[in-house]
Amino acid sequence: TCLMGGIELLYEYGDLTRLYIASPETDFGEGWSYAPTLAYLSANPGADLYSFARAEVAALDDQQNGETERAHAAYDPSRLPELSAALDGFVEAVVQGGDRAALLNARSKVTEYAFDAENPNDPTLLIDLGQFAQQVAQTTRDSSVAAAANALVGAVNRIVIAKSLGSAKRAALGLSVYMPNDPKSRLAGALKNAYERALVMSPRSQWKTFLRFWEGEVVSSVQPLGVRITETLNLRDPSDRDPASISFAVNGSANRTYGELAQVQGRRDLKVFGHLYLQPASGNGQFTYDWDGRWYEISAGTSSDFFTGFFQQPGDQLMYANAVYTPRTPPKAMQ
Repeated sequence: TCLMGGIELLYEYGDLTRLYIASPETDFGEGWSYAPTLAYLSANPGADLYSFARAEVAALDDQQNGETERAHAAYDPSRLPELSAALDGFVEAVVQGGDRAALLNARSKVTEYAFDAENPNDPTLLIDLGQFAQQVAQTTRDSSVAAAANALVGAVNRIVIAKSLGSAKRAALGLSVYMPNDPKSRLAGALKNAYERALVMSPRSQWKTFLRFWEGEVVSSVQPLGVRITETLNLRDPSDRDPASISFAVNGSANRTYGELAQVQGRRDLKVFGHLYLQPASGNGQFTYDWDGRWYEISAGTSSDFFTGFFQQPGDQLMYANAVYTPRTPPKAMQ
């Protein structure tokens, strides 16, 4: 069910089923355990679809309650016509209103899916549709756009019967949609024709019109950020008493700043250990960060190595780290 909890997939499969269960995000750990869901169905053969949907989502919530990035939901496909109409109304209002600032702000703050633990700060191609509309409704100055955005939020909430969300996805409504942050990126460019021509949704929805507006009228009008280092102090030998300091000026609409600790291993090769900081920003400004030279180390008694850690959201105090997953079942038994 990885990355299949999207509106595009509801168009593909909605006519085939009365209940659609999927994850807008990647399934983590050992994946989706069917046993609790089948046990509920066996004990409650007469359960209605909504009761079954809520039981399935609750079972996965219990199974993956430690996965901060999880997102899993059950959907009612019979509500797709209502959602489709709300989405088209939103697109029409946005294109006519042309509130570029609200769209850019919403895209920069919305929950993204297809999380990549090795590149946690890289924008992805999938966003939470309902939360995006929420953000637009909260920031736009156009009353027609706000009304259409709120109508879309309501339609998303009604099609989502139940959802399981990790702490990093708490603001999400649980339904994804394709919206590349940079439509001209290599991956977005490679997917563009397939998205417009192969999907059932493309000719039946105005979202294709929105994506063209997003690329041609919104993203193309954004000026690149200008970043200029204004001062550096003690970068070679930082300490508690005499920390390293770097100051830089940002010219443009920045929404976050972050610094990473890395070791130069070659001309174009960096070994990145993780975030020194990840903080919110509000457009132009002067920023300064101090570092005392300390980093985390993991020891195994006779050996040690640097810890690799990243913050999830600006202002976080806790880091997370990648780990190699080892299956519980020995390889021989798996074969």
